Amino acid sequence: MEARKFLTRRQASAYLTAKYFPCAAASLARMATQGGGPIFRKAGGLMVLYEQHRLDEWAVAHVSGEFQTTTEVRPKPVGKPLGRPRKVKASTESQTAEAAE
Repeated sequence: MEARKFLTRRQASAYLTAKYFPCAAASLARMATQGGGPIFRKAGGLMVLYEQHRLDEWAVAHVSGEFQTTTEVRPKPVGKPLGRPRKVKASTESQTAEAAE
């Protein structure tokens, strides 16, 4: 039987940074609570452990295809739109009716 090697959060961060792209341990911790991160296991109730092949799967899924220009990249909107929402003015018909009275 093959023995599995588990990586701590810091080791997983170092592995992803060395092999794919920068990924801080704090980012992995945030994703573990909010979702969107690699699959992990827990040991002893508190320790979070990652399997290397799961980190590879997650990282490859988060790297896009190749581009030649930035105009080819169409970013997905994230979060709320910028700026304050516009106030909707009351209809002119109700204002005219109020003024006639």
